[in-house]
Amino acid sequence: MKLKKALLVGGVLLFSFFCFTSSQAQGYMGYMLTKTLLDSVKVNKLHGTAGLSLKVEQTDAIKFELDVATELVYSLDKHRFRFSGNVAYNFLNDTDTGNKGFFHLQGDFFQYRIEGNKREKTPFFFSAAVTYNYDYLRDLHNRATVAMNFTFQPLREHPHLCLEPGIGIAGVYQHWDAINARANKLGVERSALLESYNALPDISREYLRISDKGHYNQWNFKFNAFINFWGDWDNIAFHIYTAVQQPVSGAFKASQAQEELLPTEFQGMLGTKPLPLVGAGGFFQVKIWKGLSAVSRLDFLWDGGQAPVDSYCLTYCFTQGLSYTW
Repeated sequence: MKLKKALLVGGVLLFSFFCFTSSQAQGYMGYMLTKTLLDSVKVNKLHGTAGLSLKVEQTDAIKFELDVATELVYSLDKHRFRFSGNVAYNFLNDTDTGNKGFFHLQGDFFQYRIEGNKREKTPFFFSAAVTYNYDYLRDLHNRATVAMNFTFQPLREHPHLCLEPGIGIAGVYQHWDAINARANKLGVERSALLESYNALPDISREYLRISDKGHYNQWNFKFNAFINFWGDWDNIAFHIYTAVQQPVSGAFKASQAQEELLPTEFQGMLGTKPLPLVGAGGFFQVKIWKGLSAVSRLDFLWDGGQAPVDSYCLTYCFTQGLSYTW
């Protein structure tokens, strides 16, 4: 019996690390947290989960990544705080390592109430969040977001399921390498294209508002809408999410008459339409032993509202790995 259990655990471990050939991309919106972890966190005690995964990602080419992630939860009587973050290292490709990271800090306020010495969920709660991410493969050097959301809890009394639809607004700062994105599209050296850009007349560079280093900074406001759905039983758990961020305005205010005066290689570099960011995906988790689980993730991200139109806007990935919860 012990031998069978050892073989089963060993087989699941091997599957977790090597059966990752199905699909590809990046999940900036998903969590590894389960309903049990979210609902059973003891007051004034830190709980969390950490994961190590292999990821196959599709952007402009298939890339293999090692993904290290952690999520932490800390609760008070009525409020809850979450931190999540991951760093992905690319390998087996001719690209730099340390190319992607995501960090998220969120406070959920008045999520619980005290009724007769019993802690119960409220119908809805208010949350504030700060998010930072970078993705050098997509020429995104920095993206910082401050968001405020209202989240509803229609299944707050269900023992195994948790549904959290929500809406809100966010302020977003983005720092893109617009020249590198265009250089990759044209198949030329970035340094040569940057030299050509800096040789443009002042009026052309003022119109594009790209720095002499080839970067474009963007401020914008976005409306948020999202749904999180968790399920958690003794040995299996899942999470499914969808999220949409709709910009208030386009990334760039274009004047066709001015743009027509630019050389061809600099025309249409920056987006003018307020296109949304759309994410969807989730995970399926099988518990192996105590806090150790095998986790499979599938994530899609379509970032239509980015500033450089040449940056790859669609990414999708399959991730297979292990997580440990405490």
